[in-house]
Order: sequence, then C-alpha cells, then structure tokens
Amino acid sequence: MALPWFVVIGRQFPGALAYLFGVQQFSRYLGTGFNNAQPWWFYGVGIALLLAPWSVFAGLEGWARLRTRRAMTARTGKDPWVALCWIWLAVILLFFSIPQSKLIGYIFPALPPLAVLAALGWHRLMDGRRTARAWLAALALLPVLFSVGLTVAYPHVQRREGMARDVALELRTRLAPGDVVLVTGDYPFDLPFVARLRSPLVVVQDWPRLRAKEGDTWRRVLLDAGGFEPALAAEVLRTPDALQQEAHVPGRWLLAPNRPGPRDPPIADAWRLVDRGRAWTLYRSSPLPASERPVATR
Repeated sequence: MALPWFVVIGRQFPGALAYLFGVQQFSRYLGTGFNNAQPWWFYGVGIALLLAPWSVFAGLEGWARLRTRRAMTARTGKDPWVALCWIWLAVILLFFSIPQSKLIGYIFPALPPLAVLAALGWHRLMDGRRTARAWLAALALLPVLFSVGLTVAYPHVQRREGMARDVALELRTRLAPGDVVLVTGDYPFDLPFVARLRSPLVVVQDWPRLRAKEGDTWRRVLLDAGGFEPALAAEVLRTPDALQQEAHVPGRWLLAPNRPGPRDPPIADAWRLVDRGRAWTLYRSSPLPASERPVATR
C-alpha cells in the first residue's frame, strides 16, 4: 500500500530513499549517536503500562504455563496459537530492545498478542467466578477514568518548555492574511496547530554552525529536510540577521523563549512586545513611516 508513495518520493527527491532507509532505519538501529536513548528493559515496562491493568493477566498466563509445562508440550488445539502469541511478543520485544534509540510507538505491534494472552489469563483466573463480571467492569473502567483524568488535567499540569498555547491563542486573534511568523531559540510544536497557521514558521537559528555540529535534534531534522527542498529552506531557515531585517517589515510576528539560551540571538528593540506567556513571548514588528522606508531601486 505504501509502495506508490515511496516511488513518487524517490523520483521527486533523489536521495530521499537512501535517507529514509539508510539513515533513519539502518543507521538509527545500529548507531549510538541518536536521541531517545533508553535502557534495554524500556519496552518491557512500556507494554506492561500500555495494556494495564490487563497485562497482569498476561503475566499470570505465562507463569501458569511455565509451572505446568504446557506451553510447548501440550497437543490441544489452541496451544500452537498460544505459542505463536508468545513468539510474536518475544520477537518484537527483542528486536526493538537491541538499539539504544527507543520510541514507545515502535512497540505497538506487540500489543495484539499481549491482549490475547491477557484474555487467556483472565479466563484461567476468573472463569466460573460469580464476581467475574463485576471485576471486568471495574478493571475496564480504570483505564477509561485514567485517560479522561489525564486529558482534563494535562493543560493545568503541563509546564514543559516549548508549549506555546497561551500566546498562540493571542496570535490567532491578531493574525492577518499574508502575515509571517518567525521563531527563534526553540521550536513551539503546538503553535502552527493552535494558531491555525497557513504557512510554515520561519525558524531563525545559526544554521551554518548547526549544520556542522548539530546532533539528532529537531534542528537536524529541518536541516536534513532543507537538503531536499533548497528553495523552501532558503525562505524558512533564516540566520540571526533576519531578526534585524524583519523588525520593520509590516505583518511580521516573532516568538522567542522567555528563558533564552546563551547562544540565542538578541531581540532587536524594534520588535514590540505583544504578549508574554508561560514559556514564550510574542512580539510584533514596528513598520517604519513611509518617509523612512527604503526606496526600491533597480
């Protein structure tokens, strides 16, 4: 199903397939210089929490089969399928636990066999008990309540640097068609969605320096993407001098972290403060009077 997409990408962007499969698959699997480094037990704990509380019953099923030695020796009709579930689960866990770089989404294919084993464990433990339905309802309700509670509480407890919802809402009410939004210091991942931007953010960084030494970060992702779209990269990946150049251009907005890093470029005085949020500050350009604007020459 995905093959046509890869064919189009490979024809439109030479080198993209080598980047997707060589760098992002092979090199990431074997390399040690990528981010999200986690210990070997990361995925085992991860799937237990993702399927909680039902993962407990999968563990009980495995323990019961080890005790009775039925996993590989019995000849009942369902045992080959149970063995397949354990092999399915073990292979995925082992394969994705080898690399240092680990993302929790990689382990999702291991959840279906774990769910089957959890169902078998539930049947083994609760079959014939009068309270089975009550326990089933209570345990099914736990993850629902946890998810709803986390969804409601998340905006109130979220304090991680990079979230810009507060200033994004302010920007959304002020943004006019054709306006350009610049960002420096970091990247507010939620801003384009919350502010309903129609064009990409202009990211201001010291790109020549970062190109030579930046590791596996969002900046490297933008640099790599810019290699396949040089014309677009020239527009949206700007160097620090853009802060001075755009400060007097009408329809320009700037977001900068409240706590700038030691290498972040200074904000020119021409940028007018509009709103200061929890993590980001929103500025607006100060257009020069018509009499002071430079005259275009040929």
